[in-house]
This record gives sequence, structure tokens and C-alpha cells, in this order.
Amino acid sequence: MAVCSPSELKDALDILNAPDCVLISGGTDYFPALKRGGSERTLLNLMKVREMRGISLERSGVRFGAALTWSEIIRADLPPAFDALK
Repeated sequence: MAVCSPSELKDALDILNAPDCVLISGGTDYFPALKRGGSERTLLNLMKVREMRGISLERSGVRFGAALTWSEIIRADLPPAFDALK
């Protein structure tokens, strides 16, 4: 099993072209499934990709990055409508 953890989005997109690539963001769900008979594949860990992290307030709403952690959400200065996330 190969685990790739690029820091640049362009590198992640190149790796994503691998035929057996699986996206993970930490692997909390993937690794237990692997023990139950999941196949070994190329894992693309998104945790270090800068563009996949962070929170931004945009015109259309709030954008939560796919690799954002709960700790980051708790520390974020979000509008009151998001208090239930903390």
C-alpha cells in the first residue's frame, strides 16, 4: 500500500489519476475497513493539502475545507448560526 501526502493541490490531482487511488483525510474510516477485507490501494491523504483546509466566509455562504479538523472548527471565529458545531 502506498500512502501519498502531497502539500500542493496540483500534486494531489496528479496522484488522483492513479487507477487504484482512494482519497482519505486521516483514514479513520478506511483503515478499519481494510482490516475487514478491504483491498490495498494507493491512498491519497488530503490532510496536508493547503487548499483542502480552512474556513472561508464567501458570498454564497461558509466554505469548510474537506480536510478541516473538528479542532479547527471549534477554534474558528464563526457566525452564531454555527454554534452547534462547537
